Amino acid sequence: MKANLLSDIFYCFLASVLAFFVIPIFMIGQDPNDYQFINFVVFFKVGIFFSVLLGVFFSLICVLLHFAKLYKISKVYSYFVLLWVVFVGLFMPVSVSTGMVDPGSSPIDTFNIIVSILVVGCLSVAGLTAAGKYIQVFILVVLLTSIVPAANSVYLSGIGIWRADEVNQTSMFLSKKKNILVLNFDGLPGSIVTDLIKENERYSEEFKDFLVFNNAVTQSPATSASMFGELFGVHDYKSKGETRKDVMKALKAEGLIDKLILNQVPDSYQHGYSYVSAKRMSIPSSAITTQQVLDTIDVFRYPIVRLWTRLPLAVINWDKHIGVLRAYIVKPDENFELVSRINKSRGTKWDRKYNSSIVLFNSLVENFSVADKDFSVRFMHFPFTHFPVDFDENCSYRSDDEAWHESNQNEEGLKAQTKCGLNLFSDFLQKLKSLGVYNNSIIVFKSDHGEPATYFTRYPNNLTINGNKLWGYNRYRPTLMIKDFEVDNAEITFKPELVLLNDLAVTLCLKSDLKTGCDYFPGVDLLGESLESDEPYFLYVVKDADSDFRYDSHVSVKILSRELNLLEAMNESKLINLSVSEKIEMSESNGQNISFNKRLSDINIVKNALSAFYETNKRYPVSAGWDGVYSNWGASRPDYIKGLVPNYLEALPVDPRQSKSGGKNYLYYSDGKDFKFLVHGAPSYDLTRVDKSSIDPQRSDRAYGVWSEGGEKW
Repeated sequence: MKANLLSDIFYCFLASVLAFFVIPIFMIGQDPNDYQFINFVVFFKVGIFFSVLLGVFFSLICVLLHFAKLYKISKVYSYFVLLWVVFVGLFMPVSVSTGMVDPGSSPIDTFNIIVSILVVGCLSVAGLTAAGKYIQVFILVVLLTSIVPAANSVYLSGIGIWRADEVNQTSMFLSKKKNILVLNFDGLPGSIVTDLIKENERYSEEFKDFLVFNNAVTQSPATSASMFGELFGVHDYKSKGETRKDVMKALKAEGLIDKLILNQVPDSYQHGYSYVSAKRMSIPSSAITTQQVLDTIDVFRYPIVRLWTRLPLAVINWDKHIGVLRAYIVKPDENFELVSRINKSRGTKWDRKYNSSIVLFNSLVENFSVADKDFSVRFMHFPFTHFPVDFDENCSYRSDDEAWHESNQNEEGLKAQTKCGLNLFSDFLQKLKSLGVYNNSIIVFKSDHGEPATYFTRYPNNLTINGNKLWGYNRYRPTLMIKDFEVDNAEITFKPELVLLNDLAVTLCLKSDLKTGCDYFPGVDLLGESLESDEPYFLYVVKDADSDFRYDSHVSVKILSRELNLLEAMNESKLINLSVSEKIEMSESNGQNISFNKRLSDINIVKNALSAFYETNKRYPVSAGWDGVYSNWGASRPDYIKGLVPNYLEALPVDPRQSKSGGKNYLYYSDGKDFKFLVHGAPSYDLTRVDKSSIDPQRSDRAYGVWSEGGEKW
């Protein structure tokens, strides 16, 4: 019986090792780029700690069963523990993966639990029979075929090798002669950046040499797929692969990765662009090293939730008790206070690793220098500006204060955090000027996408896509600003044309003067004479309410040309359904807000119906004057837009005020060639919230709506 007990204990410890080494490596290997922060020394130390702890717990149960002479039950139990880790860990996770959600909140997958119990239970009982040796062979084969590719993927990615204290001095030196510098602050909304620059004379002066593309569009609401476009140009990436990994394989096979300027210019480095095989910058910062250690410890929450649901995290009170382990491993330094505050965040836990990147950026600015090089290229991505809002306009971390955090998850909070980003960008420019390389550098300041719809109360930024609460219209409206070589402008220039982040690929290729074949990167030269293009482009949008930020949960939408603005293109697509964010109604349930949202929806409905009518009839419905249900300046009638009902609308919308005053209603005017549809006599509540572009320039104190180009001045 002693031999049987040792055998059972062996299986228990094997299950524990698999749970805290094999399963985490398997998960990391699926997408190593999401785990760039991993410190493998810490990973192995913590993995051993948890493996021993869990192994002892499992083994004690075997000992108790043997003490009670329940030998067969002990054998079935040890088989069950081992098979559960293998089957659930590799094939049937018992928690639903929901993207940017803390693992402690991951929903339980009841179906997978039931299936796993049945399958693992049957195999465990079968282990007592002659089939036991075949089950052992099955486990071995499954483990080898799963872990070997995952381990190879981790190895090839290079994660865990480059640490912040291993400073590559070369990457911190720019060329005295020529530089291309791309600086990406994650999630900065282009609309807010544009408004802040226009409102603030200091920003307008400091950024006077830049072109601001205030109608820029990103192809994706997520960083990785947005970077596809930025680096490789306009392609239908879904035709190249349904997953991010498949796309990168296709791009490599086509030779596009090798043609990137990052891989053509010898002195090229990237930070945060880990999706391409380019050399990485290494920026000195003890804060990042500390945060990497803490994040590596927290990685083990994911296999726990994958194997046993979120309940064990709640039972052991992870933050409280694992804090002892953190204190043992982490050595305090000058940045320890900030990192400690970040890890006491009252908001989400998954963004902690992003917040400390502000320290890394400041270190970058401080340590940049110059050397006698011909040409330097740097692509740099910093995620501290990613939602949720964690910094105030002075760049002070504030989310360890629960009241502050809760009160700043809105447009005002975004505006303050964006000011922080612009101030840091200003510091970056001042550093380049002090080094004497500002004039001989192309500088791109951008974000990868905008922000979730829940942060906005004004149309159209509060529109969601396909019922998804987070990913909406604004997520496709990034920041994009470019300064060319040797520019000294009198004032900043705003470019209203629709451009894509994808256009950066060909723009920077042409400016690099390398003979690499810029035709491989389709798009428009953003620094060329014309920004016009008749070529189609592609958006990747969430399929439904359950989709998340991951590329494989998105569908490809082909936009035929750039003649339509983004909102019009989305409205015309059969694959995109726009609706007002639910958060507004939940957070402000008063009647004013509900009415405001109804009017925004009605404007969108009328606009779509008029577009459809025009496409069929090559004209708009002609009005008698300013027509409405009640009107002081035209016909008063229920069918105030003749011809839309019933072919284009079931019924015409009515202002929720249902006023009989001719000055407080929806009004429509058209000569057939153009049109204008207004919420006339609009409440001040609406006018302070509606997007500025929707306010009627002729009646800015009392009306907003939608119009064709020729109807704007009516």
